[in-house]
Amino acid sequence: MQQGTEKVESTVVLAEAAGTALGQITEGINIISGANIQIASATEEQGAVAEEINRNIVSANDLSIQVHESGTVTSQSSRKLAELSNEMVELSTHFKLVG
Repeated sequence: MQQGTEKVESTVVLAEAAGTALGQITEGINIISGANIQIASATEEQGAVAEEINRNIVSANDLSIQVHESGTVTSQSSRKLAELSNEMVELSTHFKLVG
């Protein structure tokens, strides 16, 4: 009988220790879960920022292409004006002022 009582008491002590350990494990899981939520949120925010940066880079690239194309048109127009100016100078040499 004494042995049975001791075994029951020992079992109760072990059960209490197991309950305490489970409580600590649960607390640790809750802490890890909270950290995971924060990490997921930060990751989502970083993804949104990366998408915004990508959109800005695409816009900057598009503007760069437009500026390049405008520069090409301006350069072609300048060459044409220079040619026309040379033609006018050439044509003006055929005129004589009478005075």
